[in-house]
Amino acid sequence: MKEKRVSLAYRIFSRLIDYTLCALLLHSSTWFLPFAVEPLFYLLGALALPLIAIPLEALTLFNWQTTPGRALIGIRMLEEGKKTLSFKGAWRASLFFLKRRQRLSCIFSMGRKGRILASFMTLFVTTAFAIGTLFFPQARPLALLQKAEGWLNFVSSEGRFSIYFPVKPILQHKAIEIAQAKTTLELQEYVAALPSENEKEIFYTVSYVTLPRAWLLARSKTILNAALYLFYESQFGTKLLVKDHLQHWGRFSALHFQATEGDKRVQVRFVLCGSRLYQIKIIEPISLETNSLEKKEEALVTTFFESFNPRIS
Repeated sequence: MKEKRVSLAYRIFSRLIDYTLCALLLHSSTWFLPFAVEPLFYLLGALALPLIAIPLEALTLFNWQTTPGRALIGIRMLEEGKKTLSFKGAWRASLFFLKRRQRLSCIFSMGRKGRILASFMTLFVTTAFAIGTLFFPQARPLALLQKAEGWLNFVSSEGRFSIYFPVKPILQHKAIEIAQAKTTLELQEYVAALPSENEKEIFYTVSYVTLPRAWLLARSKTILNAALYLFYESQFGTKLLVKDHLQHWGRFSALHFQATEGDKRVQVRFVLCGSRLYQIKIIEPISLETNSLEKKEEALVTTFFESFNPRIS
């Protein structure tokens, strides 16, 4: 195979692919964390990306004389007169310090046409991977939606969200006075009532409020914990059972918890989306027998929460 020197444009393009793949890999790893990641940490991760990518690139070059981005285009890093790359040379290449005796070889038997074809293939693969990474957290489980057959895919243009309701909800308006903050929040709530097997109604609700700008200066976790206290823990007769900080669809900071309110049990998920705080809730009467939500309707409960799609625009 004929070896040709690689132009600066190809080298920049291959490195851009490597850095993009590294960034997408780091971002996708946050989906599986048991806690919500603050936007500040994403910014710090972006700034620290070269510090993370350079050691990985050096190790990859030392072992295989190429990286994923270079391999997709057909580039290998070789030292003059050798078929390998030393560990020191790999680090220098990763740190942009290239000696003249270190050369890049583009191995393509098809010549220029082959490199153009490889560039288009690389662009397609990278774009497909990026789209998959960005939209994977938003993919609602197909099996869960099939179990919710007959439910209504409800879209609220005013509330900027969509969700699956068992029946068409009714819109209610409430004014919530927050004594601790000396302010009143306007709450919009969509309520759907569904009779259960014991003829007692189960309520599925979605509500939202627009938070004051001053509140948004706090961390997402602090805002969610404050909402939990103001709406539930500070209320007489409410007993918190379990709570868990998570990321809704891998993008939005959320807090999921269960509590009892007198003779009722509630499951709630707070989702923070910009200046809006959404509250997805299921209210069920407490019975002596095992609650229906822990039996047949468990999958539907999961569907109700996971189908909630906040729309930013």
